[in-house]
Amino acid sequence: MPDQIVHRAWNTIRLKQPPSRSQRDPKVMARLKADILKRGIRCPIRITPDGEVIAGEGRTIIAIELQLNEIPCIVASDLTEADKLVEEIQENALRENLSHVDLAEKVHQLVEIKSTELGERKGRPAAAAALGLTGSEVTKLLGLDGCPGPVKALVAAHRLAYTSAYYISRLGDEAAMIELAERAVEFNLSRQDVADAVNGKLRASRGCKRSPIRARTNKGVQLIIPGELDPEAMIGEFTAVIEAIRRAVKFNLPLPTLTQLLKPSAN
Repeated sequence: MPDQIVHRAWNTIRLKQPPSRSQRDPKVMARLKADILKRGIRCPIRITPDGEVIAGEGRTIIAIELQLNEIPCIVASDLTEADKLVEEIQENALRENLSHVDLAEKVHQLVEIKSTELGERKGRPAAAAALGLTGSEVTKLLGLDGCPGPVKALVAAHRLAYTSAYYISRLGDEAAMIELAERAVEFNLSRQDVADAVNGKLRASRGCKRSPIRARTNKGVQLIIPGELDPEAMIGEFTAVIEAIRRAVKFNLPLPTLTQLLKPSAN
């Protein structure tokens, strides 16, 4: 039997919690309000029998603001808390109204509910199955939700990928997470760059010797840099190489002499 649509007044429905970040975006809400004023609410809001909104948060906010008395609603009964959360996530994700930060928060809530219902080990797989996500996607979203506010703000502003935020969350230390996130944005680091930086920090914290860094320039010059060098020492080494090359060019020296120029005794 298809869902029955009923009409409710604005003061008979309510939001379960404060609006999500995406629904606090003035531009998003202005577009939605203009559409509702022009065409009305075309997609019914899903509510519980007592008027709590399950899906349709943005439409509800505008309907209450405009004090509409004929709001189309579908009353959903016999839903568990997990069912309500899944419906909310799926509808907002479908309409692209849910940012990665909001999605991460709601996925975390769903994992906690499923863990309480089914046990700690089954919580994540059950949440992933309910939302049609992979286990890896759920893990990355949970990592994002564990990041401090400034890191989440960079993700919400589309300046930092949520997958990069997941790797950053592995650092554990709030100050270190914020610092790396800001560096990632400033230097436009890729996800792999961020992962490598995190792994390097974690190895260093465990006292592990870092692997050499191997790179090749656009001109085909191969570089092998000792992993234990800190950034300042690395800059010093590159400066010495540049100065040695300049001297070799200036005095028209053969390339093998470059090795001698780089030796401390040659300085």
